[in-house]
Amino acid sequence: MKFYDSGKMSSRKFTKEGFLVAKAKVGRPGTQVYVKDIDFTPDDLPEYLRSKPSGSKIILFRPRDEVFKADSMASFEGKPVTNDHPTGAFVDSTNVKKFQVGFSKSIQKTPDSLTADLVIQDESTIKQVKDGKDQISLGYECLVDWTPGTDDEFGKYDGIQRNITGNHIAIVSQARAGSDFRLKDKKETPKTEKERIMSKIRMIDGISIELSDQGAEAFDKMKVALDHVKVEKEGVEKKLADTQVDLEKAKGELEAQKASQVTDEDIQAKVDQGVKAHLEVLDQAVKACPEADFSGKTTHDIKVEAIHILGDGKVETDGQSVEFVDACFLALTKVQDKKTKQLADGLDPQKGDPVVKLEDSREKMKKARGPQAV
Repeated sequence: MKFYDSGKMSSRKFTKEGFLVAKAKVGRPGTQVYVKDIDFTPDDLPEYLRSKPSGSKIILFRPRDEVFKADSMASFEGKPVTNDHPTGAFVDSTNVKKFQVGFSKSIQKTPDSLTADLVIQDESTIKQVKDGKDQISLGYECLVDWTPGTDDEFGKYDGIQRNITGNHIAIVSQARAGSDFRLKDKKETPKTEKERIMSKIRMIDGISIELSDQGAEAFDKMKVALDHVKVEKEGVEKKLADTQVDLEKAKGELEAQKASQVTDEDIQAKVDQGVKAHLEVLDQAVKACPEADFSGKTTHDIKVEAIHILGDGKVETDGQSVEFVDACFLALTKVQDKKTKQLADGLDPQKGDPVVKLEDSREKMKKARGPQAV
């Protein structure tokens, strides 16, 4: 099968004869997207692709081992350079004088492509290149293996291009994805009238319409422009979707921030809780150590001083944790509270158990000391 691919000139220089030498890519691995009923007719396709709707994408894969095959690389050496593609045919010995404006040389392999130096010898073509006609469209033949698959690097495809052979390299104003990419008839003989008409058939809203040469070219250019708009539209839609995700994320973070903010009510509740706890500790300390002065001290300092008093200075609090101080304070004040209760019970004459009155105790103490006691 014959078809076309696109590229663009890069570095340029002129020889002493005035010939233009420009470097260009003449082959690359990867996938190429075509369109059913525009780039392929149903007869070009295998059965499983013919059932696809009109306008469906057909993806062909060019493996690295095919692009960089020695025979394929050599096939691009010395090929004719043309000003636009020859009408209705590839270049051969019968038409080369009519179409050739230069030739290719110095085929080289790079990590991602094949490059060649295009020597453009025709003065008119050189002028057009200087004026901006600097894109190229490659004409080459290959066999298509209609075995679908998936490549780890380039993704899914519907068929594989094999035995790639270069024919010519055309200088074009705009590398098109329409007729310039369309797979041509296998025969190298001139097209019949039917084939000539079919080459200008385009599908519009599912209807086949025959266009003039200029109309077909305009249609293909418009299709390329529309494809670019579609790609840009998809890019904008993706950016909008990403923006929406960012907005939802920001909204969630704002709500979480609001939920975590401390209100005046929260602050007042914390103050009330702290005051209550301080008064409870102060009350416990005063009951346990009635002669101590705890005024102006913090809750923690009150606990420490009470521990020193109740523990007769034997409990070391320096360097100890808050939990240790809390535990000691709680234990010592409970013990002191129990002692105080027991003393009060012993001095209470209303208790049911026998008690000793303070006066009786004093008298017994005097007797025990003897006559010298006052």
